[in-house]
Amino acid sequence: MYDFANDTWPDGERVPYKLIHWRFLDHLYQYSRIPGNFNSDWGTGWDRYEQQSEFAYEKIVPSLQRPVEKLMIEIVVLLLAAGRQSPSFDEFHRNKIAAILDDSALEDLMSMLGHDERREFRDDLAIVQT
Repeated sequence: MYDFANDTWPDGERVPYKLIHWRFLDHLYQYSRIPGNFNSDWGTGWDRYEQQSEFAYEKIVPSLQRPVEKLMIEIVVLLLAAGRQSPSFDEFHRNKIAAILDDSALEDLMSMLGHDERREFRDDLAIVQT
């Protein structure tokens, strides 16, 4: 189980989808608290989101080891962008998804998940694929 007090994942345990999106959102929050990032001139709001997202992504990705975890973070990033991301941002994350699925079959990855987690992840994946 995730150790909230020490911000660590146990070795050998798969990181659940809920924890991946919680951690990503927590890093978005942390980014906003960095002096100079709040109320600064960022151009469009989505430029700001992409920078904030990149910060959160770079914080969480090194701790994800399994292909299913890496696929999950890509889905979270695209889902939170809600289709309003730049073409380069979109292409970067979709290429990551394609590379993961080239190496592992989606059904094999999904078989590692419990029923509720699989349903939530499959629903989010379907949204991102539309």
